[in-house]
Amino acid sequence: MTLASHPSSTLASLTGSPVRWLPGLLLIGAMAAAALWLAGQPFFARHGLGMLTLAIVLGLLLGNTVYPRLDQACGPGVGLAKQQLLRAGIVLYGLRLTFQDIAVMGWGGVAVDALVLASTFGLASWLGQRVLGLDRRTTLLVGAGSSICGAAAVLATAPVVKGRAQDVAVAVATVVVFGTLGMFLYPALYHWNASWDWIDMNAQQYGLYVGATVHEVAQVVAAGAAIGPEAAATAVIAKMTRVMMLAPFLLVLSFFLARARHGAAAGQKDAGQKDAGGSRAITIPWFALGFVAMAGVNSLDMLPDAVVRAGVRLDDLLLAMAMAALGLTTHVRAVRAAGLRPLLLAAALFAWLLGAGLLLSRYLPQWP
Repeated sequence: MTLASHPSSTLASLTGSPVRWLPGLLLIGAMAAAALWLAGQPFFARHGLGMLTLAIVLGLLLGNTVYPRLDQACGPGVGLAKQQLLRAGIVLYGLRLTFQDIAVMGWGGVAVDALVLASTFGLASWLGQRVLGLDRRTTLLVGAGSSICGAAAVLATAPVVKGRAQDVAVAVATVVVFGTLGMFLYPALYHWNASWDWIDMNAQQYGLYVGATVHEVAQVVAAGAAIGPEAAATAVIAKMTRVMMLAPFLLVLSFFLARARHGAAAGQKDAGQKDAGGSRAITIPWFALGFVAMAGVNSLDMLPDAVVRAGVRLDDLLLAMAMAALGLTTHVRAVRAAGLRPLLLAAALFAWLLGAGLLLSRYLPQWP
């Protein structure tokens, strides 16, 4: 059992003068600040376009225009953001959550979140690889983004599945497309249902439905607020409970990937081929454990509110910098090469979330 990106290996990778990181960090820092400012503007806020989405869009724009001429100078800092700053951002993401959120939801709401996550990711794994013929990295990243918390889940899952920048960009693009669609469609469906009386659903039940199935936190807030304060509050709690499941999801995924690698290596040996270096070791993403620890500290109410708010703002900056760095190193031609199949997978998952998520969120909490 090993730790992914163990701190000691991280320190070993950061040799050399820190000055070489400065140009890249200044560039992506400016881009992250721009993304945070844009996310606070009424137009982008109203349309559920959060900082992570805007950061990667800015990164893609610069990465496919002027950045190739800056790569030699900025590359070390950009690489630092894609690796170490990303993991630090996932750890600090725990400051947004408390274990008390789970208590507020109740076991019925937690069960809805868990079943939506497991069924959506399972469907993604089967449909993406067996039916659509997608590679495993893209399939798992699209599945993670759809089943947990959008771009943040894609970022957290990428180190575990060894996803490339273009794989992450494709997965984030699907989150943007269908998360934005859901932000407008869910309130419309609620009003249509109220007019035609298809399913008996109140604002609180709608909030659970939104929180358990919509991709991004910003999109959840927008879709819930479109109905009312009660729906918005329930939606955010359901979403935060779903986000809390990110850490155990990463641990389980790491376990299964380790088993798959060992099985492939054993198959090669049985066939008389050279051992490719597979092992039974489970790679534990240490940042997932840090995420849980940070949420635990926040749950104990040990930190002053000012410190928590500062930590959340720092986390916004770190994640936005990581997304900007990913965008800078992603070429549009690589995204185009992925074709329509990732979008088809994301569309199928979106349909599943709409249908199965509705039934689970409406009826499971009332199950005897």
